[in-house]
Amino acid sequence: MPTRFAAICLTTLLLLTACSRPKPIVVGSKDSVEQQLLAEIVAQYLEHHLSVPVQRRFALGDTRNVHQAMLNGEISLYPEYSGLVVSELLRETPGPEASVVFERARLEMKRVELVEYTARFGFDAPTALVISAAGNEAISTATQAAASPTRWKLGISYEFQNRASGLPSLNTYRLEMGAPLRSMKDDELFKALEQNTVSMVTATLSDPRLTSSAWKALEDDQHAFAPAEAALLVRDDVMTTVPNLRQTLTQLSGKINLETMRKLNAQVVIDMRAIPDVAKEFLKSAGLN
Repeated sequence: MPTRFAAICLTTLLLLTACSRPKPIVVGSKDSVEQQLLAEIVAQYLEHHLSVPVQRRFALGDTRNVHQAMLNGEISLYPEYSGLVVSELLRETPGPEASVVFERARLEMKRVELVEYTARFGFDAPTALVISAAGNEAISTATQAAASPTRWKLGISYEFQNRASGLPSLNTYRLEMGAPLRSMKDDELFKALEQNTVSMVTATLSDPRLTSSAWKALEDDQHAFAPAEAALLVRDDVMTTVPNLRQTLTQLSGKINLETMRKLNAQVVIDMRAIPDVAKEFLKSAGLN
């Protein structure tokens, strides 16, 4: 009898311990280096400042896949871009004003899906058309590229091709094409430019290769490409149940500008440094560790 009583007590104690243990925050990300880097920065920051376990689930696919994982409760939060929230998740056409697009994304995600869109990192990285700087000195805008006698050979990423707002946005400029559109992996685009198999590619303004003066990102002077402010989508239940999570995430707001994001990406893509090391070094330099 005492043995049975002791077993019951031990079982009860274990159940109480399990119930009192805080649920982990699961930080997710899409496939790109930038997404994984932002997610790692967030994960390390939360580990430093909250007494809650943090788990990582990175490289889960595109916007829709990762967002569905969050709605299913598989992840707690992930970085996302304002224009993609509006076009891919809300299925609306984003306007050209970054602040308007962000506010639309914030209000509608809260209303429709009980998800908070918060902690704007501090950079806007929309798509741009990129060409070689050499030989194209007279071209600085996408309109000028369209008006030039060059018949462009355009390369795009698979991710851009699959976006609802991707290919239609290219119609704004009616580029003269000298070859069929080529789709490829993101890390193949600039290699194709170097090898002259394409003469123009789509890339985000935070692409690490744009740290080089060899390439020129053309001004999107007709606002064909939606704003892409980076911020965090966070499940409402996580935001409200994890103590101090809102205040902690707010401290990340405005800490990464466009130039910084390019350089951080370059450390991983070009310098071949590990994402956790780059994230750790950034947090220390920004006084966030």
